[in-house]
Amino acid sequence: SGARIPFVMGEHPVPVIECALEDGGRRTPLTLSVDTGAAHNISLMIGPESSLGAPPGAMPLVTGHSYWGEMSGLVGRAGTLHIGDVALTGILAAYLEKGAPGVPPCGGDGNLRNGALRRFNVTFDYARKEMILEPNSQTTEPFEFNMSGLALGRTEDGALSVLKVFEGTPAAERGMAVGD
Repeated sequence: SGARIPFVMGEHPVPVIECALEDGGRRTPLTLSVDTGAAHNISLMIGPESSLGAPPGAMPLVTGHSYWGEMSGLVGRAGTLHIGDVALTGILAAYLEKGAPGVPPCGGDGNLRNGALRRFNVTFDYARKEMILEPNSQTTEPFEFNMSGLALGRTEDGALSVLKVFEGTPAAERGMAVGD
């Protein structure tokens, strides 16, 4: 009963879908790998050969950790992601520089991740090569992310501590410092 999204198996092997990102009246076709092991909504690869760019106001942050190390990039509102007949409006995206330290190799334009997928009951029909998205109780929740400009971690005694403060962010403007 849900939206049926065709996929092909990528080289890693994971499902790869065709979708589109709409922002400011511009619609950009995307090829995204489906990454069920990552928490963000979507990650988009940017760089010289990409037609994608981070939106104005995107903030620098540590977007996660991978087998390849810490991933730093930008986080910002990407607009509306169209996956078949499904439209996810106001989606936040992690913009990662293709080939940068910590950024996993990626074919295509990026990854569709659990932050977006959790809004649906997702079924993979491998025989028909379809991903089926059925809306659930989280479908209409807004997309949110820590936009403070802080990377936090625990000290040996369990206290929360600032690991990194990014320039030009609310945390930097308020004078936060590493170790606070």
